[in-house]
Amino acid sequence: MAQEIKQANIFGRIGTGIGKGLADQIPKEIERNRLATGLSELGKQEGLTPFQQFAQLSSIPGITPQMIQSGSELLKQQQLREAYKRGRTPGQTYQPQNIPASGNIQDVKFGQLPNQVNRNNQEQEIPQGNYASGEPQIVQKNPLAPELQPAIPWTPEQRNEEISRVWDQYPGLPLPEIMQIVSDNERRYLEAPEAYQKQQQHLKNIQSEANEAIDAQLRKKLHIPKDKEIYEGNKITGETVNRIERGVSRDLRKNPNANVNDLVNTWTDRALENDKQKSQLDKLAARDWSEKLSKRSENLEKLKSISKSFKDFGNSQEYYNTLQSQFGVSPEGAASIAYPLSKYANNYISKIGPSQADNFYENTIKYAEDLGDYLTRDDSILSIAKNIKERDPFFDIKTFLSEIRSNQEDLGLKGQQKLEINERGIQDVFPNWGDIFLFPKLGRGL
Repeated sequence: MAQEIKQANIFGRIGTGIGKGLADQIPKEIERNRLATGLSELGKQEGLTPFQQFAQLSSIPGITPQMIQSGSELLKQQQLREAYKRGRTPGQTYQPQNIPASGNIQDVKFGQLPNQVNRNNQEQEIPQGNYASGEPQIVQKNPLAPELQPAIPWTPEQRNEEISRVWDQYPGLPLPEIMQIVSDNERRYLEAPEAYQKQQQHLKNIQSEANEAIDAQLRKKLHIPKDKEIYEGNKITGETVNRIERGVSRDLRKNPNANVNDLVNTWTDRALENDKQKSQLDKLAARDWSEKLSKRSENLEKLKSISKSFKDFGNSQEYYNTLQSQFGVSPEGAASIAYPLSKYANNYISKIGPSQADNFYENTIKYAEDLGDYLTRDDSILSIAKNIKERDPFFDIKTFLSEIRSNQEDLGLKGQQKLEINERGIQDVFPNWGDIFLFPKLGRGL
């Protein structure tokens, strides 16, 4: 008897196929979803050590050996990218200094030499208007400075300490790369003194070129033949030449692209002009008392015009001292001539009016407290005091200076300003004869 085979419903066969396909596909989708989620979560985590990253990578469901190898390489590349994002190449963030006997390696910013941490960020204070006393030239280093001395190769302990430091800084790098960084650091450390010595020699050459140009231009402008000493006949003093050299050096440091010969020409012209003004100063000082009194305003204007020559030559302090010694002017009177007010100080003082007998002390304190709002590097404290006194007759200069001395650090006083606040002989009662002969209003500081 023949068996009858029933044809299955076509929709039933399709449903069975779909069901079987879904049964095979769903676990794979779940596995891929877990893998993607695990990788995404790992990518979001920060602060993990390389081992922790590797452990999490290996434990992600569905991860394959090939994925683990590729992921490890990506983690290493991420470490490198993070280093570059911080603005430095791995291994160049620090450079060992001259190693002390203790063997400790101190950190120093890359690109600086041993014992030069933050040197470039610290502005060197230059005495105001006095380039001849204390201002460094282009060549600043003592030949026996530690950074110029030959470096000694690291001991095994020092090298191990550097390996540990670099590895702590870049934990994702493999040991061969860590060792290469350490070797590069040691090489730079050993080569630094030689490189710095070459830099010093270059600076010396520039200084020598500038000094030769100064000598040549002075001889030409003063008609001094080469077979004669430049100081012969006191045509120019050694102090003046020294001031020219320092002025040129200072401007070269401020503007490395400047032309040496142009700067030398500027400074030698200033020197010769200043020498002429000194002769004019001697003539004014030699006037008799009647001429000084009758031509008081004229003398004052001439002295004020002479101050520009001293300022341009960086020699205002000498002028300040000369006014006291040759003209008998008070410290505040001499300062008001040698150090003209800046526009900021002048704007402030021009608004000051006379105090009253019952509030002059409070006003004097206020003038000192307000000083930081308008004081510039070129302003003289005593010149400011003299000009305030002209606007406010009750102004007390001793109280003013005492208050400034108490707050000099906050005010950021520089060179000459620090000297002035400790000036002796300041008083308000009796005028100097020099002040009487010069200033229209009689009275000390008036």
